Amino acid sequence: MHNFTSKPEPTTCGSFNLRGFKFAQTLIFAIEEINNSTHLLPGVSLGYNIYDSCSSIAQTILSSMSLMNGYKQTLSDTSCSRPPAVYAIIGESNSSPTIALASVVGPFSIPVISHFATCACLSDRKRYPSFFRTIPSDYYQSRALAQLVKHFGWTWVGTVRSRGDYGNNGIAAFEEAAKQEGVCIEYSVAILSTDPKEQFLKTLEVIKKGTARVVVAFVALGDFIPLLKVMVQHNITGLQWVGSESWITSRTLAETKEYSFLSGALGFAIANAKLMGLREFLVNVHPDQEPNNDILKEFWETTFQCSFRTTDSGACTGSEKLAELQNEYTDVSELRIANKVYTAVYAVAHTLHNVLKDLKSSTNSSTKEQPTPQKMLAYMRDVRFTVKTGEEIVFDASGDPVARYDLVNWQPAGNVGLQFEHVGVYDSSLSSEQRLQVNQERVLWARNIGQISHFATCACLSNRKRYPSFFRTIPSDYYQSRALAQLVKYFGWTWVGTVRSRGDYGNNGIAAFEEAAKQEGICIEYSEAILSTDPREQFLKTLEVIKKGTARVVLAFVAVGDFVPLLNVIAQHNITGIQWVGSESWITYRTFAETKQYSFLSGAVGFAIANAKLMGLQEFLVNVHLEQEPNNELLKEFWETVFQCSFRSNISGACTGSEKLAELQNEYTDVSELRIANKVYTAVYAIAHTLHNVLKDIRYSTNSSKGELPTPQKVLAYMRDVRFTVKTGEEIFFDSSGDPAARYDLINWQPAEDGSLQFKHVGVYDSSLPSEQCLQVIQEHMIWAGNSGQMLRAAPVKATWTFPVTRFKPVHSVIDQ
Repeated sequence: MHNFTSKPEPTTCGSFNLRGFKFAQTLIFAIEEINNSTHLLPGVSLGYNIYDSCSSIAQTILSSMSLMNGYKQTLSDTSCSRPPAVYAIIGESNSSPTIALASVVGPFSIPVISHFATCACLSDRKRYPSFFRTIPSDYYQSRALAQLVKHFGWTWVGTVRSRGDYGNNGIAAFEEAAKQEGVCIEYSVAILSTDPKEQFLKTLEVIKKGTARVVVAFVALGDFIPLLKVMVQHNITGLQWVGSESWITSRTLAETKEYSFLSGALGFAIANAKLMGLREFLVNVHPDQEPNNDILKEFWETTFQCSFRTTDSGACTGSEKLAELQNEYTDVSELRIANKVYTAVYAVAHTLHNVLKDLKSSTNSSTKEQPTPQKMLAYMRDVRFTVKTGEEIVFDASGDPVARYDLVNWQPAGNVGLQFEHVGVYDSSLSSEQRLQVNQERVLWARNIGQISHFATCACLSNRKRYPSFFRTIPSDYYQSRALAQLVKYFGWTWVGTVRSRGDYGNNGIAAFEEAAKQEGICIEYSEAILSTDPREQFLKTLEVIKKGTARVVLAFVAVGDFVPLLNVIAQHNITGIQWVGSESWITYRTFAETKQYSFLSGAVGFAIANAKLMGLQEFLVNVHLEQEPNNELLKEFWETVFQCSFRSNISGACTGSEKLAELQNEYTDVSELRIANKVYTAVYAIAHTLHNVLKDIRYSTNSSKGELPTPQKVLAYMRDVRFTVKTGEEIFFDSSGDPAARYDLINWQPAEDGSLQFKHVGVYDSSLPSEQCLQVIQEHMIWAGNSGQMLRAAPVKATWTFPVTRFKPVHSVIDQ
């Protein structure tokens, strides 16, 4: 306890923080840029004082008092009643010190703008009336994380938090949102960088004993590092980490090879930005510019591992060059938080510009009225401007900006550790169902956790470097694209048009088809891309391309949802006579076949996943009932949708629970087409057989007496070699890319007696056979476009070309009569 008879000892800082120093230099960069501007604050120069708080609350309070009273090194008897020396304060980088800063400064009406304090508590205008920030509140991040966890179906998770305002408030908000999303939390542990190692070992033990394989880490970077170190020492892997913005873009962690177990981590990061000229500014910093600046000397010694206090071989010479280094300070590829420093400085400058402009034009200009912190505070509430990056800055009533995040995924980057891949966005300004957007096919999951898909066909997922733990029971589009090219060539259709989904599925599928088609001598007249969210005008443009085209065969490599709007405009314009060739996504979609307006699809051909019969499945499906799980909201929604009733009504349209699924005939109860459902079935059996083999070997191993349990790593290793036969007779195994053997049914759409269309099996494609035997077609069983029994053929072609064009365009084509 201090006796208050002498000056307290100065706060002792820890290791030098390169990121914090970079923030300080970014502030100076922005100020110098503004001082050189002829448009913003012309004739006015901004000055600054920078204090190192060492992330200490006490030091932050001392710094804030220094700023308000205008002294630097020592306290004096100067009265605090004189005008403050500053008009605004930018800081702090952590929530707890920022809370202290905003509490001390608030009564004096001095604006405080933080670039990195995210605690939702700081939005309380009664407690922090002068607080603003350029980084979003954790109120939004916590909800975004809950939506993300629910999006991937992770309903059983553990959490780790910093024991402070940032972590406590962040996890509290996450737990509230997670509860609403139906996500359960197995454990919640708190850590702090100053905890003894024993505390981190206890936390590690909780994680190890837990059954949750997904861990949400709402922790400050400094608190996370000690935990990561004990995880390295105990070789803890196989966890799917979900991170908060504090550490999810820390290059120091990503480039530390010992932390490679973080591969696959997901989390929300502040949107990235490019600040032109910043790198040149950073690398030109030198101790000679400010010889008395001790922090600059410490930065130089830390960066170059030298000393100004020695003359031996380890001495700093001053000739070292920052431009030759590649570290967290010189790297400008990740300026997410540095950009928030930059925009905070510009918020102060634009506010001051507006204040001075109004003072100049006011009737009291003769009195030479000066800006005050109170006036700055009033004007800052309404400031709105756009920085050179294109970002618009505005504060809401709580002093918060609009919450926009990048969804970041940690993926291997060769010898340099891990890299950050942008795989989605979260935008709080959009409607609730549109806020979270995930490009799931680009996500790399935590290593050593096996993932088996039943319907993801993108050939890109066979990349073992990017997706080392991915498997699937459905064939890759690599095979389907080549099968489609062989099919088109088989029927002599050498002049075709293509329509694709504008996404990984369509883009990769058509790219592979075009490559195979070129080898087969097939020419492509046009290639159109569509997306379900496109405006109607875009679909009309695609329709016009198809109408004007001379190709009468159109290959549609599209997802069902993207195809519907195009089919609707085709039906409205009565476009017929086209021979459609379809990808597996829609070629067995019964809703299309039973929609009479789509009868122009008659004659369509395409490859579908081989069909199967699952004995007992229909009985299981129709016996599903709400009484089995009264609290299952998804089951209630299913019941309401199927029977067009409501549990929230007691009138004639109310659900009674006496409705019978067995009396319905719809997509759910129909078991005649189990092509994809069978892939779910085989995926489950793949896990079961793998686990069976793991447990069998553990039981007979010499270590069985230790009660060894299966691990995700062991399950992954065994899954690579699993081989079994399901009751349908299908043999399941995976190749070195995690893919099954590619076997397809060739399907032809033919008229049914009720006027709808039905799927006829007219051939097969089997990639395991020799190339000349892969495709087998029963041509006499086929119906062509327009319900013709005769195949659409290309007529003899007159072609004209000029050298060096090698691709020719037919003048016309006809359907044989």
